[in-house]
Amino acid sequence: MELFTRERPWLGVTEIASELGLHKGTVHLILSTLRKSGYIIFNSDTRKYGLGFKLRDLAERVSYRQDLRDLCLPRMVTLARDSQEDVSLSIPIDGNWIIIAVANGTQFVRQDIRLGRTLPLYCGAGGRCILAFMEQETIGKMIRETPLTAYTEYTIADEARLLASLEEIRENGYAVGSEEYYRDAAAVSFPLFDRWGAVLGSCTIHSTVSRMDAGFTRRLAALGLETTGEINETLRSFG
Repeated sequence: MELFTRERPWLGVTEIASELGLHKGTVHLILSTLRKSGYIIFNSDTRKYGLGFKLRDLAERVSYRQDLRDLCLPRMVTLARDSQEDVSLSIPIDGNWIIIAVANGTQFVRQDIRLGRTLPLYCGAGGRCILAFMEQETIGKMIRETPLTAYTEYTIADEARLLASLEEIRENGYAVGSEEYYRDAAAVSFPLFDRWGAVLGSCTIHSTVSRMDAGFTRRLAALGLETTGEINETLRSFG
């Protein structure tokens, strides 16, 4: 796709094959696949190909993630220092939640929180915190189309229990989870919203079951609510 430039926005199969040193049949197959996905468009008049609008969508996603990360990370670092626990930033993508930033705490025993880790929205405090504040139609569609797999005996893989959990999250303003995917993993997660009130993602404090008793959970909840309140106030000022 780097062959397409401002000077040459449209290219034919023969041109592309010559540039890449590939057989025209191979190039045509690759272009057909990219065209189906929206990354390439075809001009039937000139019989040439150009870059599709899906690439613009990808570019906007990358920019959006970077902007959100840059805005949240300083306060995440402070939250990690105050709580002594790892703090992550996650966003929803295609029925999943993915970690896009991490601020490390100081605890010796901690969870393995990695950038890019992806789980279904119903699994884990970080995902359910996002799911709870989505439109009801979106929640219903996700439940209908996503198999609720039980990764452990603590995974909320029952529709009625999941809906009850989402209602509790909306009432409390945050989500709590433990051992839904990993053993000894516990977390408290807080929603992030744009200026129109749509959920953007979640900020999650990751701990362990052995540390996160009722008193510590309340302390983490208070710290997280204060921090994400500040983040959300800033987010409301952005268009």
